[in-house]
Amino acid sequence: MKKLFMYFALALTVLAMPGISQAANIYGWTLDLSDYSGNTFSDIAELSVYGYGDIDQSYGGDGVLSSGDTFTVSSMLYNVAYTDINGVYYNNPDWGGGLELFFASDNLSGIVTNVDPVTGNFDYEYQSGDITLYFGNSNDIANATALATMSLSWGLGDSTSENNGGQALSGETDMGIQFITSVLANGLIWFDVNDYPELAALYPNLSTFLTFDLNNNLNTNIVPLTLTQDGFTARVTTGGDITLVATPEPSTFLILGFGLLGLVGFRKKFKKA
Repeated sequence: MKKLFMYFALALTVLAMPGISQAANIYGWTLDLSDYSGNTFSDIAELSVYGYGDIDQSYGGDGVLSSGDTFTVSSMLYNVAYTDINGVYYNNPDWGGGLELFFASDNLSGIVTNVDPVTGNFDYEYQSGDITLYFGNSNDIANATALATMSLSWGLGDSTSENNGGQALSGETDMGIQFITSVLANGLIWFDVNDYPELAALYPNLSTFLTFDLNNNLNTNIVPLTLTQDGFTARVTTGGDITLVATPEPSTFLILGFGLLGLVGFRKKFKKA
């Protein structure tokens, strides 16, 4: 009975195991834009981005910023650079054809938490939305090529009133964005799997993420801060780094978990026989 319980507990543990726990940061990956008449870039350690975002913050109908109040964000990260595995920084790379590589989103949303009415500090909790990686002209998104779309997996951040004269609008943002399509399988992104033996058996069928580590600063020189009775809208400049992460598909753990549950059932049936 003890062994039966042990197998059952192990199976449930595996079923509950998040794929991200097996994640590996990928340093030395390749971005291949040749299918889009662009260039190919190898040995990428991380991307660096700069752009802007528009925040629409609600006060929840009571005129005061409180935990649980919602916000929406649209973002355009139009300046993309990269650092290679040797630490060499490439600003304004020639992506090919005179075109730009950029990220854009118009539907990120979430709530604020841990609001401090004295300091004006609070935390952002991003809950939904997606970000698309484009190749083209950032001023003409409609005619740019959408290389890959990613959905928000998790999002955290803080906001303070200290940076750049902001009113609880400046601070850090961390987000995990999961590719919806398999960029490893379609050749847009690839890496030497021999450098990551723990992932080799599942390559290219891996869940692939970009982790965004960004800093946001209020900038009223571009778009003035707009205050209303039930919230505000503001423009923030955004910059930071992006890292590629790969992890086994959650289905891998589900299959293993169900297999262990099946073994438990088989063992029980065998004993009865």
